[in-house]
Amino acid sequence: MTMNSKKINEASKLLSYVLRHKPHSIGIELDSDGWADIDQLITGLANDDRRNINREMILAILTSSEKNALQFLAMDNILERCRDTQVKM
Repeated sequence: MTMNSKKINEASKLLSYVLRHKPHSIGIELDSDGWADIDQLITGLANDDRRNINREMILAILTSSEKNALQFLAMDNILERCRDTQVKM
């Protein structure tokens, strides 16, 4: 299944908004550096009836984003954490 750029852009904006302004609205907490656990982020969005954002979508955001508004950490080639680069700590 190929994702179109509109869906990727919408998902990126939603992730940025949630991470920047309302992480508690989906039941997640950011660490002291603004990082969120990817699995908790995906689960929180799914439980809140938001768009279906999964690891495939997050990888699409990572590889297609020109703004670099989101940062990702991976361990052993598995995405583990995500943060918005504009979060004020």
